[in-house]
Amino acid sequence: MWFKLIIPFTLLALCLVSSCQKNKSENVQKQIKSNLLDGIWKISKYNDDGKNKTEDFADYDFTFLENGTVHAATTDHHYLGDWMVAIDAEAENSDDPTFNIHFADTTDLYVLDEDWYLLSQTGIKMEWMVIISKSGDTDFLTISKK
Repeated sequence: MWFKLIIPFTLLALCLVSSCQKNKSENVQKQIKSNLLDGIWKISKYNDDGKNKTEDFADYDFTFLENGTVHAATTDHHYLGDWMVAIDAEAENSDDPTFNIHFADTTDLYVLDEDWYLLSQTGIKMEWMVIISKSGDTDFLTISKK
């Protein structure tokens, strides 16, 4: 008799856990967006397949706007791009938010055009990674509030 009760309670528990995880993911996604919209950001680390290329972006200030536009500016250049934070349903861990950023291929910033997966975040720093599927290379991106 007790066995008949276990199955419904188990299914209920799984539904509750799944719902809580979805809410947690959505909250993380909202927090990332809120943090990005609050201030000017710098690339404090960019590691491309084991090569530190942070210096390539040292002069850039990034400003993220609510409409999905990102401004990247140096004293000499100003570029417009697009950004978004989403939950990637096709990812291995589909509850993790991704940071998508896109600049035209004609700028030095096109190398940032990836689906970056969140490693950690605070209000002043976010760490992201991506594994390039064709080569298996792992890239790391850290942005810090200016």
